[in-house]
Amino acid sequence: MRAVLFDFDDTLIDTTKVVGIALNRVAYMLYKYLLERKIHVDLSILEKDVREISVEMNFNRIYDRNIWWIEVLRRNNINITPDKDFLEKVTKTFWYTLCNAKPYGDTIPILNYLKDKGYLIGLVTDTDHYLGMKKYRIRKSGLEKYFDAIIIAGEDVPEIKPSPKPFEKILEILNVKRDDAIMVGDKPFTDIEGAKRAGLKTVLIVRKKWDYNIKPDYTIYRLMELKNIL
Repeated sequence: MRAVLFDFDDTLIDTTKVVGIALNRVAYMLYKYLLERKIHVDLSILEKDVREISVEMNFNRIYDRNIWWIEVLRRNNINITPDKDFLEKVTKTFWYTLCNAKPYGDTIPILNYLKDKGYLIGLVTDTDHYLGMKKYRIRKSGLEKYFDAIIIAGEDVPEIKPSPKPFEKILEILNVKRDDAIMVGDKPFTDIEGAKRAGLKTVLIVRKKWDYNIKPDYTIYRLMELKNIL
């Protein structure tokens, strides 16, 4: 094994820890928007709907957050489509809140371990559908220096995971054959499925339970468990 590839959100950084705060801010912005138009929906209902839609959209690989916020309104039988400026403001608030996500406690130790052992380290992550945001969040995380190559699927290549194309592209950049690389991610329907399509060995790190039938080659619960696999 020459290269270890990682996903970013909820694999290396604890996005889930701050996503609730981000979604609550979104719900409040929608709440105020509706109040200004004399439409009252309980804030608690909007908070619940935003969370449910977040899970559904992620599972269905719909990553344009502007679509998410419109769907929240539709779910409450509100046939208003906010203007693009407002939607962009909400989406920007969401992403800049997520910029506060920190690496897991064992993220830097495992990256240092891999570097010391001579492994190439790659990052394969999907676009945030907000141009430049994913690159900014990677830099802000303090992890950028550990990667020998970074592919933002949907930007560096047109396709997003689970297409094999992002994985094939990073192997090309690293000059590594697929048999010499392994992918680590938290989502079976993007990270594991996409890597398998590209012919890679896969490691699922369990951050939450997913009802999905794609099976990884290995399952771990902490990043440091990679030492026992490589």
